[in-house]
Amino acid sequence: MYSSTFRSILFFSSLLLLRLPPFYPLFTGSPLLNSHSIAAYLLLPLLPLLLHIEKVIGRKLVFLLLFFLVSQTLSVINAVNINSFLLVYKNIIESLLIFCAGVAILNSDRRKVIFVRIVVATIVINLIYQLLLFVVPTFFMQQFQLIMYEKYWEVLALNADRGRFFVDNYDPALIPFVLYLLYKVEGKFYKLTFVFVALMELLVAILSGFRTHFLVYIIAFFGGVVSISSQKKLFFGAILSLVIFSGVIFKTQNIDYRNSLDRLIMPASEDYSSINSRIEFWRQSLEMGLSSPWFGVGLGNYFDNFQNKELLKLSYFDWKNEFELVTINHPHNIFFSTFAETGLVGLVAFSLLHLYFAASDYSYFKKRGALFRTGVISFWGLFMFSLLIPANTIQFLSIYWAIRAILVNNKIRIQKK
Repeated sequence: MYSSTFRSILFFSSLLLLRLPPFYPLFTGSPLLNSHSIAAYLLLPLLPLLLHIEKVIGRKLVFLLLFFLVSQTLSVINAVNINSFLLVYKNIIESLLIFCAGVAILNSDRRKVIFVRIVVATIVINLIYQLLLFVVPTFFMQQFQLIMYEKYWEVLALNADRGRFFVDNYDPALIPFVLYLLYKVEGKFYKLTFVFVALMELLVAILSGFRTHFLVYIIAFFGGVVSISSQKKLFFGAILSLVIFSGVIFKTQNIDYRNSLDRLIMPASEDYSSINSRIEFWRQSLEMGLSSPWFGVGLGNYFDNFQNKELLKLSYFDWKNEFELVTINHPHNIFFSTFAETGLVGLVAFSLLHLYFAASDYSYFKKRGALFRTGVISFWGLFMFSLLIPANTIQFLSIYWAIRAILVNNKIRIQKK
């Protein structure tokens, strides 16, 4: 068995790679050697940790996790596209391995602090990445095309064409971790640094053009401020951020570009059409679920069962139609997606698992320290993302289940006392 230090290095290295956009560190251009594939390979030596997971987390949670995994597996019965099924199924397996490994590895305060630092460091890297994309999009796209995973780069370019500066990182939900370090660190320089990071994340959430990013940021930010500390300094920081936020609104109104606030406050016809598209996605997902009520149409098979997609293919040269082809891969809601692709069995398994998480978080929220409350706010902030955007990518699932590992670990420590 590997030493605990070696297991920790593998776990944190994998998490670091999964928190960044997929790229080719070896410049090979092979999908088997992109950064996310390498992250999966690093997790393989951690498989033996699964043998002892029941003793750590208890039978009830093990049963709920197995029920959830079986429900996802059984959806293959009705899948017409096995490749799409396997891609999503692989993400689920990998993220559950991250959870089990995280429960075993994140069992000390020192390792939990390392986890928080990795999260915040990747937030900073992603901020730089997004700002470059916004300020010098042409240069950025040309240079990064050489090292970035092709499919990710295509979606990035497509969103840039429509004025959305898309990075699939879900960082607005993770802003409480920045506030946690702001609360913990000593020294004005470090505190000002974390204030700057928090405000820059707000700026990027506005400039991104994604309403969901801005809304999740606001909820996660104030949730983090309230839950971490009652100190007046943090509330003053929150008020200050609102002042700067108002200045950002004023400045960006003069730019010939529709940001997230524009789309919320003064929605255009395209903004209404995106809402109508989601309603249509949800309607069709209900029809899919009802057509295969027990096990759904299969993980990743929503697109294959979507009606009228052939009409879009006739006009594939139009970027709007190309974007539609990308977006109809998922109904943009975790409940509709679960029902459509895994049926009633999957929906019940998913709901029971998350009801268990919600009850656990509520019971222990006031009993634990700032880090636990930070994790709770960020986890449910990510859950809010899943209600409005696709939540089956490994970038989403990895950080989602890693945070849940910390929360479960905290619960275990309370029960042992």
